[in-house]
Amino acid sequence: MIRVTIRRQDSSQDEVHEFTLPQITVGRVDRNHVVLPNNRVSSVHARVIENEEGIVLVDNNSTNGTFVNGEMVRGPVVLAPHDAVDIGVFTLHFERAEEGHEVQESYSAGPDFEDPQAYGEGQEPGEYDEFQGGPEPIGEPPDLMLGSAEPTPADPIAAQDVPVRMVEQVGPPGSGSFRISPDTSDAPARPYGADMRRTAVAPRRTEPDPEPPRTLDDALALAFRQTSEALLGEPPGPQARVRALAAAREIVERTLTMADPRQRRQWIDWLAQEVAGTGPLDDILADAAVSEVLVSGASHIEVRRGEQRSRHPARFSCEQAVGLALERLIGTRTTTTAPIVDGVTEAGVVVHAVGRPIAAAGTILVLSRAAGDTLSLTQLGERKTLSPAAAEMLGAALRQRLNFLVCSSTRADAGALLGAMATELPGDVRVVVVHRGPVPAALASRAIVLDAGRDAAAAVRSAARMRPDFLFVQDVGGVEVAELCATARRPGGATIAVLAADNVEVGLERMQATLALTSAGADPAHLRAYVAGCFDVVVALRRSLSGRDIVAQVAELRRGDLVELFARGDDESPLQSTGVTPTLV
Repeated sequence: MIRVTIRRQDSSQDEVHEFTLPQITVGRVDRNHVVLPNNRVSSVHARVIENEEGIVLVDNNSTNGTFVNGEMVRGPVVLAPHDAVDIGVFTLHFERAEEGHEVQESYSAGPDFEDPQAYGEGQEPGEYDEFQGGPEPIGEPPDLMLGSAEPTPADPIAAQDVPVRMVEQVGPPGSGSFRISPDTSDAPARPYGADMRRTAVAPRRTEPDPEPPRTLDDALALAFRQTSEALLGEPPGPQARVRALAAAREIVERTLTMADPRQRRQWIDWLAQEVAGTGPLDDILADAAVSEVLVSGASHIEVRRGEQRSRHPARFSCEQAVGLALERLIGTRTTTTAPIVDGVTEAGVVVHAVGRPIAAAGTILVLSRAAGDTLSLTQLGERKTLSPAAAEMLGAALRQRLNFLVCSSTRADAGALLGAMATELPGDVRVVVVHRGPVPAALASRAIVLDAGRDAAAAVRSAARMRPDFLFVQDVGGVEVAELCATARRPGGATIAVLAADNVEVGLERMQATLALTSAGADPAHLRAYVAGCFDVVVALRRSLSGRDIVAQVAELRRGDLVELFARGDDESPLQSTGVTPTLV
């Protein structure tokens, strides 16, 4: 048995409860065994377990923590009898209670003085058991208010304020045995001898009931919170979805009174999805045509399919639901100390999240993955992404294992071009990819993939030691440039690097400027020549006004100078040759 003594820090009164269960929970909501009604207490704050070691306290990943003798609990703690456990504004003491121990109420009046034989077996009859009182009284006893005697009216205080206590005769007439009845106003409600063990009752709530929601957003936030609490501890899955639907149906009908019946039916499904999965992202990511999803706050979801972006009709109920979806996707959330987080799901979806205080209007999620269809360079030429002549030239450069620098504008996606380049590679070559974003399917299926999220320079260095025939490095722009340039100058392998730049000239300048950060005091002209010597072909990719990714320029480097081979007049014009004959292929 577990005995719990509870005292609020601003009170001097203790509450004592006993439980015969081997494990109890402590928290803010009513379904706990011990309820502590305070906002600093989590829904299910801690667990208390009785085993052979004693009383063990386990914090349940609470928000504000559990403290034993002033120290925060980091793991299971075996409690001593006098250890003070602080949870919110409450101090608790836990100890083992022996079997049969009774916690009795404190009453002002004692039990009736009755024959002890009524409570069990008495003592053996003694020599003087038949002795009844003392000697025979000389005469009748005086009148002692027998029966229903009235108090003396001359005493107004006794008549009004002092409770009447009767004198009853308990022996035979003339025995002189009487008793005074106890004060009935103080007598216990239950007869003496009954089971006086106190039933464990949760502390009463002293906080006022919350105000009803005034807006739809407030009602949705309340509905999400209550539905989440109803399924607290349930792992995501089909069974949780069934229970979430049942809980959401009752909660929505009670809280979303300002919504029409059609909206309430819709929100029952959406809330169940949020609590049992990742909300609307479940259905969106199930569509293979979706390559990018933008979540801006709870009410705005934008989806990209191919080259078209559109607003999705679904939404999240509240910002807490967005945070729960993020945690289930990559296992973490944004915080005020770490407002920007990145991760990759098990399905290969790259997640970038920005929270408060940077995202003032609510958490922002960007989910991206490589397009499902992989096209060849020839097919890209047919789709006007580049010209057939440029596609042929790029394919020949890959077969000769030349080094590429792909300059992709901010809005453009280089995944389709990299996937097309991967289709031109022979089947017996070793391919290594160092990535920060989604990897094209044509590359991921045949390449060794290294994540550059933590240390890009170390990832490039490790990739070079694998001696790849083709090394793809995505999102170049940091200290890894020095390692990349050193790798690109090695003989025998080709390096294809991707960085953010609007055109080929800006791409080389950015490479030079980034390299200067790790080469203090170096001559800019020497840095320019060094970078130019690392690459053979430079390709510029940008997003057109119509939303298509197009190759805008193709150039080659000759003795450190950029020579443009193919260019576009504008976004709608085809990629045309400049009349300069390539010398590298």
